[in-house]
Amino acid sequence: MVNIINFNIYKYAILSLKQAKNNGVRNVAKPLTLLSIVDCIENGIAKNNMLYFDIIEEGYYHLKEQMGLTFNTKVQYPFYFLQSDGFYHIKWKNKPILTKSPSAKMLRGNVDFAYLDNALWDLLQDAEIRHQYKTLIIENFFSNKENK
Repeated sequence: MVNIINFNIYKYAILSLKQAKNNGVRNVAKPLTLLSIVDCIENGIAKNNMLYFDIIEEGYYHLKEQMGLTFNTKVQYPFYFLQSDGFYHIKWKNKPILTKSPSAKMLRGNVDFAYLDNALWDLLQDAEIRHQYKTLIIENFFSNKENK
């Protein structure tokens, strides 16, 4: 049975993503990264709450192309900066690296994997919940043409 309180907590956390704006247009890189993560879980690629950079990267660019998105944000930015939203974390090989400009090379060399709060991970094991979160993300971040 789904924990409706946790479902709503993460629903509002997703809707409240901290997003950069460029000329008044929200950057949709973080929502796209979340869609990539959900797809990786759905396809059995992400296991044990270990989200590897290369796997997220592949899904991110695939979805970006599939959705016809034209923004230029590279995946290392949302992979790194999703940490600021509270439910996504990075497991560093040593100590955390603080930067305003993460590179893919830096992440590959210094990050074991990213992971979600256990409660969110558990919710995303349910196909109906994944569908609801994907719909939420698409309707709230990608239904407006200006975000492309």
